[in-house]
Amino acid sequence: MAAPGHVESLHFFLFLLLLPSLFIAELSASNPQVEALLAFKASITDDPLGALSNWTSMLHHCNWTGVSCDPSSGAVVSISLTEMQLKGTLSPFLGNISTLEFIDFTSNKLWGSIPPQLGHCSNLSGLGLYDNHFSGHIPFELGNLKNLLLLDLRSNFFNGSIPESLCNCTAMQELGLDGNNLTGSIPSCIGDLVNLEVFQAYTNGLVGPFPPSFGKLQGLKILDLSNNMLSGIIPPEIGNLSHLSILQLFSNQFEGPIPRELGQCTNLTLLNIYSNRLTGSIPPELGMLIKLEALRLYGNNLSSTIPSSLSSCRSLVFLGLSENFLIGSIPAEFGSLTSLRFLTLHQNLLTGEIPVALMNLTNLSYLSLSLNSLSGSLPSNIGSLYKLEKLFIDTNQLVGSVPPSISNCTQLETASLTYNWFAGGIPSGLSRMQNLTYLSLGGTFFLGPYRKIYSTVASFRL
Repeated sequence: MAAPGHVESLHFFLFLLLLPSLFIAELSASNPQVEALLAFKASITDDPLGALSNWTSMLHHCNWTGVSCDPSSGAVVSISLTEMQLKGTLSPFLGNISTLEFIDFTSNKLWGSIPPQLGHCSNLSGLGLYDNHFSGHIPFELGNLKNLLLLDLRSNFFNGSIPESLCNCTAMQELGLDGNNLTGSIPSCIGDLVNLEVFQAYTNGLVGPFPPSFGKLQGLKILDLSNNMLSGIIPPEIGNLSHLSILQLFSNQFEGPIPRELGQCTNLTLLNIYSNRLTGSIPPELGMLIKLEALRLYGNNLSSTIPSSLSSCRSLVFLGLSENFLIGSIPAEFGSLTSLRFLTLHQNLLTGEIPVALMNLTNLSYLSLSLNSLSGSLPSNIGSLYKLEKLFIDTNQLVGSVPPSISNCTQLETASLTYNWFAGGIPSGLSRMQNLTYLSLGGTFFLGPYRKIYSTVASFRL
């Protein structure tokens, strides 16, 4: 039997061991921030990776996974639980943590709506809910977050309109709304977000005009409104966006001319306004965009000649002007675009000969000139395009023979030469082109045997 003094010592020792846990439990019970965190944990229905397993009274809440606190005050300033496969909803009690500066639940499986109570987190500078299953309307209460720099709601199922109250978040630098089911128009007050650098709202159901107030966002670098149902003109105020590097407005219903003021956006590297209803000419001023790497204007109703000034865009890798009503000849000056890898001019009303200068484009891998009224013969040095993989020159008025040098295009996989006025024999070198899997010669007047071609080309059409 233990002596009484020994028993008392043992009890005191056990008390010392339990004291930290009792202190933490007492702290948790009296701390509304901890209560809010535990309410969030309770709203999670599945935590397969055990991300919240240490959210217990046995550990100080500032040491819980994903939780960060201010070292001086101990107040919760950040909750970051990205790619944790969490399922459940956002607890409205998170709005009670007024000291929160950053919330990031990117790439989980959270669902339900955004609690409007988050609008009480007046210190919040970042809210990241990208790649979840959230739905419902974007709460107008988020407009109370005057310190918000980042709002990332991309790749969810939000519906309804973009709340005008977001225009009150004048500190905002990045706004991501793409990949949702948003409808209605872009708020006309969008220009009040004078610090905005990135605005992405593509792949929604947005309608209405392109607000001219966008022209006030002179710090904007990325603007992507593609794949919506926006209409009206592209306003000339867009020329004020001197820092813009990426402009994507494709797959909408914009009409009217391409504003020549776009030539003032000299930092543009990507300009995609294809698949709209744009009319008129290609502005020569686009030739001032010397940093441009991709220009896609195809699938519109443009009806001018192709301005030779585009040859000043020496950084171009992709030039797509197909499926319009362009007239005149292909500018020989394009031969200076030596970085070009993709050139598509098909389905226009182009005439004249294929410029010999195009054979200087030795980085070209895709050349499509079909469905025009081009005449003359293929340049004899077409073999200098030794990186060419796809060649489409069908449905023109080309004459003469196919130059033997074409066999130097050893990377060629697809060649469509149908419906021209070619004559003479097929270059024997075609049968030695190991990568050629599709060759179409129908509607031409080739002479000579085809047997060698049949045996080497997977798909051969006459």
